[in-house]
Amino acid sequence: MCRKRGMEKSIYGGYVVITVGQIANICTAKREKRVSFAALRVYLACFEILAKRCVSRGKKPSFQVTEIAKLIGGATDDTISRALRELQREKLLNWSETSITINPMLISEEAKEVAEALGTSQKRPVPIPRRLLRTLVRHTKPSEVIAALAHCARCLFIKARQITCKGFVKATFIARVFGIAERAVHSARRWLIDLEFLVPQQVHQLVMNRWGARFGINLKQGGKKLRKKAVDNSKSESKSQGESAGLKNINPLKRINNSNNQKPTSGRRSGILSKTPRNISISAITLDDLHRMSSLEKLYQQAISAKWLPASERNARSFVAAAVRATKVPGDSVRIFVGIVKKQLWNHITHEQEDRAKQVMTRFCEKHPEAFRERNKGVKLQRAGKSREVSQMLKEAQSGIAEIGDSWKYHVGSEHALLPAKLEQARNRKVSKAGVLTHVA
Repeated sequence: MCRKRGMEKSIYGGYVVITVGQIANICTAKREKRVSFAALRVYLACFEILAKRCVSRGKKPSFQVTEIAKLIGGATDDTISRALRELQREKLLNWSETSITINPMLISEEAKEVAEALGTSQKRPVPIPRRLLRTLVRHTKPSEVIAALAHCARCLFIKARQITCKGFVKATFIARVFGIAERAVHSARRWLIDLEFLVPQQVHQLVMNRWGARFGINLKQGGKKLRKKAVDNSKSESKSQGESAGLKNINPLKRINNSNNQKPTSGRRSGILSKTPRNISISAITLDDLHRMSSLEKLYQQAISAKWLPASERNARSFVAAAVRATKVPGDSVRIFVGIVKKQLWNHITHEQEDRAKQVMTRFCEKHPEAFRERNKGVKLQRAGKSREVSQMLKEAQSGIAEIGDSWKYHVGSEHALLPAKLEQARNRKVSKAGVLTHVA
């Protein structure tokens, strides 16, 4: 596991050789929950401890649980001891105070399937930089650690006494083979790129569609941001100590007489800063709109007008629940929200998110009773009332015409003198098109 002669300068800080079968062993054991995540970190830490001991020749090595706990960070001795028992039960390693034995030839059936899916031999060595290995040991997200190991298996090779550090990695392929979420693969990539361990490279889009993105492992000095952060912390501590000891003499009159930052303000009116209210539009949704119930209520009314969804109490609750869902999951919250609402993908909303939306809507509707209701509902009720009124008037007009006809029939045989008066009355009255009786002047 030590660096071979002639390859000392290949990787800055040295490297540790782990076979593809060993990576597949520990990843499949964690996927099937035979070992815990703490056991996975302890397993990787044992490689780092062995790399430290390989340079101390002629001395009898001694291994302590506290050394692994210090290397991992934030773990107790009981947690490390329990993780070691899990690894020994699965025959992944043998631990004692005088030796650590990791058998590279013992490969499980599930690990063989993973190695075959990777298209490589289970005995192929993977030279992982020790700086990257220590970073993985201290990391606290299991899926990202497994995804990082998968990237190392796909990008790191030893060929002709030279280390090749480039390869193609497809996120969907890694997620399917190692049993993790595709989102975790992309999250691990962002994490490693941010630490400058992983370097993305430009390839043609057709190549990327077939084989995935091309990455390189930084063999020089990755993890610059970690070192920069440590240096900045040390500088800030030394600065605070120097100031507290009175080593920095500052003339108070110089600060008073200094003319810096004394320029007049712009031509704005002095006083309280006033913000112009922004127009809430469904075509320009922001993340703040998804956190405000007043903005969501306006967006709901606009969504009904745009015919994204019909107006109902259930759709209103699902509309708010979609906002809760979009703000909780990683990614572009606005796009996630619009996609759920327009395609009505309510099955992606959990019961917890729906209950949260119901609670928020209940409190908001107590203060605003007309919220999340159809705006033209009152207009429809008013029209319905007018139509009922017109129908009643039409019935009265029809009954009046019938009464005139009956009186005419009654007076035809007996009282001919009253007939001209009834006819004149019927001629002076007519039924309008709306069904309302009007008198002709």
